Amino acid sequence: MNEPMSGPSGTQDGGEMGEAASAALISDVLGGDLVYQHTPGEGPHGLDLSWLDDSGELHAGETKTVIGENWHQPNTSFTRDGRQMDDNWVAEAMTRSGVEVYPQAVGDDPDQVHTDLFQVDYVGDTIAHYGVNHDGSRSGDSPDEIFSLSDVLDVHEATGEIADMAAEISNSGLSDTSEVDDAR
Repeated sequence: MNEPMSGPSGTQDGGEMGEAASAALISDVLGGDLVYQHTPGEGPHGLDLSWLDDSGELHAGETKTVIGENWHQPNTSFTRDGRQMDDNWVAEAMTRSGVEVYPQAVGDDPDQVHTDLFQVDYVGDTIAHYGVNHDGSRSGDSPDEIFSLSDVLDVHEATGEIADMAAEISNSGLSDTSEVDDAR
């Protein structure tokens, strides 16, 4: 079994690192295209993430982070704007992030905004993905999917290194090797 990952020490840092890990899962492992990601250090906010999945469906996501030994099921919170991830809250949060959405456009049907809840657990080395009900509550006690947090972060790091290498090669002035192949 893997050693527990060392996570962040504070609640805000933990939340921001959890959001970044969820974004890495979406973009680097699941092949989604991020539309919006909460910026670390931003003041009070609503939506943590929004993205297009590989079939073009729009998603809104909330991330909860476990940074210590006190594991618990993830739950959305009640805010001054209503319950996180309920249809009205998602529509308002999406609109504030730049994508106009109406509450009736949030749901599970094709062409609706889908809602997702992630739990990043540093001690357990997992990212769990749950569905969300229309009232913002978690849909069920078991996650729809579970991923290894360390594997997601390894893929994210490798993806970044590959992108850095590609940028170095394109900036190096080396000729396009396809021209050499055509000359053969």
